Amino acid sequence: VTGLRQSEVTHFVLSQGVSGERLLFLPWADSKAQYIQRIACGAMMLDPRYYSVHTVGVDGLWGGLPLITSPGPRLAARIPASLLKAVNLTSVVARNFEEYSEIIKILSLNGSKKNKISRHLARERKASRIFQSTWFKSRILQVCRLAWDLFEDQTLKPKPTTLISQPQTLNPKPPSPSHIVLWDP
Repeated sequence: VTGLRQSEVTHFVLSQGVSGERLLFLPWADSKAQYIQRIACGAMMLDPRYYSVHTVGVDGLWGGLPLITSPGPRLAARIPASLLKAVNLTSVVARNFEEYSEIIKILSLNGSKKNKISRHLARERKASRIFQSTWFKSRILQVCRLAWDLFEDQTLKPKPTTLISQPQTLNPKPPSPSHIVLWDP
């Protein structure tokens, strides 16, 4: 946060009765490791409902920082809840604003609960697939190859669509063995 933004943040925090001594503005981190260390110094990460933390949320989880979220109506606002599910930490996913506030209050007043979450995240860092970039990269490449193969397959022609005027029972075919499984926890 620089210049005008820093003064705006400072003004807002002071207007809320928070001591200015609790604010710390740092220059850019020299490395990813330094950046993660800085994130880990926080008490918790609060996900804004309509514009979510995305990649910064993954970085915070990697650093052991509890992430509190309340999924919103759009995809972007639901990503943090999916991240927390992937690390087996759905207890900090709130169903509404009141629950969101309550979780924040509990973690703010109970350091042992916050520390328990941080220890859990340290274990998940070794076990969870969201932190296994080599595995994830290989799966993304498989999907890209499949998409390219389908694109190159000249036998595939777009089928005309028809509107169904009456409800019909659908009998979906079972998935073929060639389907790629993207997530197999």
